[in-house]
Amino acid sequence: MVDEAKPNTTPEFHVLGLKKFLRVLNKLPKELNNEVRDASQAIATDLADHAKQAAHTPQAQLAASVLKAKRDRIPKVVVPRTKVRGNARATDIFYGAEFGGQRRPTTMQFPPHMGRRGYFLYPTARARGKHYFDMWSDAVDKAFKEWNDHNPTEND
Repeated sequence: MVDEAKPNTTPEFHVLGLKKFLRVLNKLPKELNNEVRDASQAIATDLADHAKQAAHTPQAQLAASVLKAKRDRIPKVVVPRTKVRGNARATDIFYGAEFGGQRRPTTMQFPPHMGRRGYFLYPTARARGKHYFDMWSDAVDKAFKEWNDHNPTEND
């Protein structure tokens, strides 16, 4: 059974073969992985910055202010589990401000629930998704090209 009180945060971006590609990256030199991680973190930072600009309500601005880019091989934006005001956790404020509430008495302070559409982070990711995918694939291509240039195969 699906708990309707929790927002559905299933990703809306799918890259065919991503899991297999990440397994391949695991077998390659650390330097190559580091280049991909650096590019992914830069993309995630850009997404977090643009999401902060798209946050227009005080709650959304507070929620967006704690977004952090995580250093990984794919761009990831995370919300730390820290407390931001009193006993309010950043994650609680983020989910309410991003996905809405007003379905229970404890969530009336948030805008209306919008499902997975979101209010500031997800719309920003969707609007800039092609740009981010192009940036990430260019960084991966560059990393592989540099690695191939320094590690020619015997058949070349």
